[in-house]
Amino acid sequence: MVNDEKVARNAEDYRDRLLPISRALDRAQRDNSTIAVAFEIWNELKQKLSEQPKQVQDKFERRMNMCGGNHFLANMLDHRFRGERLTEEQKASAYKLIGDINDKFPAILMSYVAGDKPFPKHMFGVQFREVAPITWWRSLAVEEDLLNFKELKPSWILMCEQFLSATASTAG
Repeated sequence: MVNDEKVARNAEDYRDRLLPISRALDRAQRDNSTIAVAFEIWNELKQKLSEQPKQVQDKFERRMNMCGGNHFLANMLDHRFRGERLTEEQKASAYKLIGDINDKFPAILMSYVAGDKPFPKHMFGVQFREVAPITWWRSLAVEEDLLNFKELKPSWILMCEQFLSATASTAG
């Protein structure tokens, strides 16, 4: 029991400030958290910290700025997120990175993010939200071979495996 009301209020204030951070860290540090998922967790945390003091927000922003093209591209490749929360600058970074991997990949990524052909519309349904991202990509069958996807699919899947299996780290 705390007799000093001011100390008790301070303790409650710190608990309230740290609770969303500790929950986000707990989720991000799970064994199966990938960089795509971790980036989504950090975006959720950013919203939750929007009413925190500027000092807290600034420290968070410095940490968030450590994310780069790999995180953004992984987030875009995950069918549950498709880069919906990315800024235009972050998307540009992901498109540059994927273009450096293969100059035909940016057009495929753009069609996928838009939910456009050659990707079947039904594959973006909520019933597939629980499917692991790499399973989603492996099971994808396209009817129309727009963008030469059938030929590029083996190298695309290999790239997806690398980005979608990258484990998140919250060290530092």
